[in-house]
Amino acid sequence: MIKEMSYIITAEEADRMIAQFIAKKKNIATKEALGGIIHKESIDGSSSAIYTGNMGWLCDNVNKSHSNYPKLFLAFERNSNYTADQEIEEPQSSVLVAPTITFISSSDAWPLLKDHMTPIPTSDNIIDKPTVIDLKNEFKKQEKENKKYSKEHPYCFFENKNNTELSVLMENEDIKYFRYYFGYSDDQSYGNNKMRLILVPVAAKGNNLVPDPGQKKRVSSSGGEVYILQKSWPPDSSNLKK
Repeated sequence: MIKEMSYIITAEEADRMIAQFIAKKKNIATKEALGGIIHKESIDGSSSAIYTGNMGWLCDNVNKSHSNYPKLFLAFERNSNYTADQEIEEPQSSVLVAPTITFISSSDAWPLLKDHMTPIPTSDNIIDKPTVIDLKNEFKKQEKENKKYSKEHPYCFFENKNNTELSVLMENEDIKYFRYYFGYSDDQSYGNNKMRLILVPVAAKGNNLVPDPGQKKRVSSSGGEVYILQKSWPPDSSNLKK
């Protein structure tokens, strides 16, 4: 089993990972997507339900084979059966949720997270399982043939069974959206998953809720904690059960 660990990082760490993604994958970050914004409910659903985590499937739609969706995005689903040490082939849900708004890097100004604003979505995209499978297979194809993403597994998983960091954010009334960013790390423990997912809580007005410099957490106006999460697929690929 994978050892329980914290996935909370500082804003400075997040900024460095995002900056490295732009440097290493500039064509993706400036022409396809650096990230997206999605309603909190689209990730959480009903907070009273029991589930083991949330999966975000990486979808490559650069050739626009599905014209209703962005070029590169994550399709999210909650699930009660995923575990953090089991490799997954396809979504379990028949319907998933994806952002209507993604963004690219248009500036080298840093830090990005503190002042980053993008339009607030009025709704999120509904996407069916066959479409997600088609687009995640294209992601895998591009990675296999061109090493485009530096990401072996076409998904990112936030556990909610042994690690409740995501659940704590969901309970914070000040958080209305999540902005996700693509990051990059050369940390050897990540194996072939150097592309990372950075998840940032967002307030109703569209501003990122980030901790103070050098801090991993802070308390928002409602009294709940806010922090940044970083995750991909299990850091040590040798722990995967085939």
